[in-house]
Amino acid sequence: MDEGKKKLIMIVIIVACIAAAVIITVATQRSGDEGGISSIQSGKMFWIKCRDPKCENTWQMDNKAYFEYIEKNREGMVVPGIVCPKCGQKDAYRAEKCGKCGFVFERVVTNDVADRCPKCGYSAMEELRKNAGGGAKRPTTPAPATPAK
Repeated sequence: MDEGKKKLIMIVIIVACIAAAVIITVATQRSGDEGGISSIQSGKMFWIKCRDPKCENTWQMDNKAYFEYIEKNREGMVVPGIVCPKCGQKDAYRAEKCGKCGFVFERVVTNDVADRCPKCGYSAMEELRKNAGGGAKRPTTPAPATPAK
């Protein structure tokens, strides 16, 4: 095949790919699924816990309301504190409630499962993994306490 025919075939393929990309983009935008916070359905509740040691209030907040608050009050990559309805401090954050003892705590990034209760050592994630037959069993001892200053 000569060079002229090869170039023509390449141009036709490129134009076809661009046309397909445009069609897919337009069809996706018209589907009505905008994504983002507006696509989140209300109804799932998140636990929130105040970090103020004098307060330590816990309550539940609707997931959509939570994400709207975070988006509205975010400064860069930092997750803003939520105003505690009990003490009025902007020092409350998303938390977890232990499925075994009921203690509400903030998730902490560790080399362990993220939902391990610092009070009783229970982890729902670990239970799911054990029941699904995945992974070795880790000890369920409570996380070490923070040393007093």
